Amino acid sequence: MKKSLILMCYLSFAAQPVVANENNISLQCTFTQECVIGETCQSTDFKASLSLTEEAQNAIISVANGVMTTDAETLTLRGLSRDGQLSLNGAGVFPVSHHFTVWSDAQATYTTHISSEFSVTYMGSCQ
Repeated sequence: MKKSLILMCYLSFAAQPVVANENNISLQCTFTQECVIGETCQSTDFKASLSLTEEAQNAIISVANGVMTTDAETLTLRGLSRDGQLSLNGAGVFPVSHHFTVWSDAQATYTTHISSEFSVTYMGSCQ
């Protein structure tokens, strides 16, 4: 009887829906290094803005969706957030792909893959 009651309580708790917790994120990023694959990194002053909505999926991880805006383009990005770190991906005009990471210490990397033989990575920080 005691085990049945414990099991019923557990199943009742486990069946409760997870309430989505949304959080809006706005970051301004400045990249100071530009690294083209196969070449020496160069100084740069590339800026990007991130405007995201983060929705908690459980106590550990959130889904992040939004846009990155630069002087050149606006991209839709989707990804995950965990422990203050963002990992985002997006696609531009095929076959270009974009990967954006903001680490928990605010350091950031943004890589554009234009083909299997050409990519550009920017390194900087976001506030």
